[in-house]
This record gives sequence, C-alpha cells and structure tokens, in this order.
Amino acid sequence: MPPTAPPTTVDVTTTTIPDGAVTAVRWVTFENDIVHLQGAVPDQGTADRLAAIATAVVGPDRVDVAHVIDPTAALPDSEPVFFPDRFKFAPNSSELSAADIATLDLVMVFMVQNPQARLDILAYTDSAGPNDSNLELSQTRANTIWAYLLYGGIAPERATATGMGEANPIASNDTEEGRAQNRRVEFVVHDLLG
Repeated sequence: MPPTAPPTTVDVTTTTIPDGAVTAVRWVTFENDIVHLQGAVPDQGTADRLAAIATAVVGPDRVDVAHVIDPTAALPDSEPVFFPDRFKFAPNSSELSAADIATLDLVMVFMVQNPQARLDILAYTDSAGPNDSNLELSQTRANTIWAYLLYGGIAPERATATGMGEANPIASNDTEEGRAQNRRVEFVVHDLLG
C-alpha cells in the first residue's frame, strides 16, 4: 500500500469500443515483449522520434513501427499504451506477477528517460461481484502499480492511479476468458513529445 493516496484522473482522450479496438490518433501496444507503434502521425520526423523513444527503452530489435503518415493527423496530448498479455489479475487480487514487475521496470526506464512525461494508470475489473466492490478493487490494483513506480523513484506527481471498476469492458463478461481480459490495466502517457 502506498504511504499516501495517489492522485486520480479520468481525463482520457481515447475511446475503447466493445471488440477491444481503439480509436486514437496513435497508440502503443506492448505484447510478447515487443513494442508496436500504431496509428497516424503527421510526418516522418514524428514517427522517427516515437520510434527512438521506444528503442531507447527496449532496444531496436523489440520495436515494430506501424505508423501511418497522415499530414492531417493531429498530435494529441496523450498516448494510450495497452498490455494485452500483462496485468491479468486473478479474481479479487491485486498481486503483480513477475512479468508485470518486469514490465513496470521498463515503464520506470521510460519515465526516467522522458522526464516531461506523465502517466495515468487505469485499472479495470470484470463484472463479477458488486459494482462498489469492483470499483474499490480496481482502485487497489491501480494503487499497487502507482506504489511500485513511486518506490522505484518516480515522483508521485508524475503518475495518477484511477480505478475504473467494470467500465469499458473489452470482452464478454459471460465467459472466464472474457472476464480475464477485462481484468486489465491501461496506461495513458501525457506530454510524451514535450
């Protein structure tokens, strides 16, 4: 448990739709230890800057650049980051796995290398159980991640932790597989490009 409660926010500039797709100008997926840079960017220089940021964290062999150059694309002030194979909490648990901790260590490297960046941590639950309990559990999960970053040296004002409860499911809550997908964490990076 963190020594003080982390700040919370729900100011997210992306939209998750039921099949899990995301509409955004650009986003990042970290899956199978590969960073996938996706979405539209206005020019090659922006694409190169984003690729350089990712490469500095995970190395050149672990970055897949799939940006589309679109001169009409705007640069939003936030960048969603998804972890399809990480932060899959067991029911009623906020315990981090070894793989989750390794991922958070990379997040800390990213935060140290990009001191202007801020991070929103959004934690979700499945729909099993009462809404109030799920909201509390999701906040505990977000706080666990926030505390790990804090103890790793990230200033508390650079990250927020928000429990989202059952909101925005990306899969059906009618199956165990779907519920496992809904017990997830999403990050939103702000001010990445300064």
